[in-house]
Amino acid sequence: MPATILIVDDSETTSSLIKLHLLNIGYDVAGIAQSAEEALQLVQKHTPSLVLMDIYLGEGMDGIEAAEIIMSKYKTPVIYATSYSDNETLKRAKKSMPFGFVNKPIRSNDLKVSIEIALSRFRVPEDNQTDNSKQELGALSETLDHLVSGVVLLDEKMTVYYTNKSAEKLLNKHPILMIKDSRLISIRPSLLDDVNNLIQSNSSRILSLDENELELHLLVFPLSEQQLNKDTGAPTSVLFLFESIKDPNRFEDIIRTLYKLSPTEAKVASQLVVNPYLAEVAASLGITYNTARTHLKRIYYKTETNKLPSLVQKIITGPAGLVMQATE
Repeated sequence: MPATILIVDDSETTSSLIKLHLLNIGYDVAGIAQSAEEALQLVQKHTPSLVLMDIYLGEGMDGIEAAEIIMSKYKTPVIYATSYSDNETLKRAKKSMPFGFVNKPIRSNDLKVSIEIALSRFRVPEDNQTDNSKQELGALSETLDHLVSGVVLLDEKMTVYYTNKSAEKLLNKHPILMIKDSRLISIRPSLLDDVNNLIQSNSSRILSLDENELELHLLVFPLSEQQLNKDTGAPTSVLFLFESIKDPNRFEDIIRTLYKLSPTEAKVASQLVVNPYLAEVAASLGITYNTARTHLKRIYYKTETNKLPSLVQKIITGPAGLVMQATE
């Protein structure tokens, strides 16, 4: 049964967009509240699995005050959905000990990961939690566990909080990376340095390995509000693991159909998944760099992304990613 989420936001437009995001990624919406007082009523009435709370709610009680009541009285986890906040407000928000933060404008993948982490942390009894929050987060939802790409949640100290089934399979298949004592380690120190540097700098990048003629690709992707996650003992980054595409033609067809790309756009997008260098992709396709860049701009527009890591993340965690493990 899917988790039910209560949306609290004083903007009808924002609430409607968040509702669409939640429904698209498989959650039920328990209701929409435009004020703190209405939120408390709906929590008592519907007992949602989680509350997605805006901090600023106009007149009356703000989102932080409402969140403190919801978490203490109703034992319901709260995630703050925030845009820019001043330092004092952020300090107040952190002191309320929420189960996460997600930035506005909200992205579906950030929202999904934040909710699953929050629900998993909520399921872990407090007696079993350590002060530095290095405990395993428990089983995440089937949404993450059934992704074809591997998912590893980790922090800036390379502490591993969660791995899905695909990640476990890929780590066993490619022992260049492994988990020991709840930490990500590697027999290739330079690889671990690259991953660590990306996490520390809050940056995204695709790392490709060629081992025994089986290419493994890593996409380091920072979670929103990374500094706040550090303060609350939550993971700060997602490491996606995936192998090279076994059926490029089928992969291109699926991408073209899903995102209404032209044939050339589909070729550019599919190659960028495993090769982040646009100049090399352009050369392999026999087109100029400027032409490839024009195609990439159109791809970003059609896929509703604006950076290469976001594009790759959307492709490998979506329906198109299923062909990555298809048998030849």
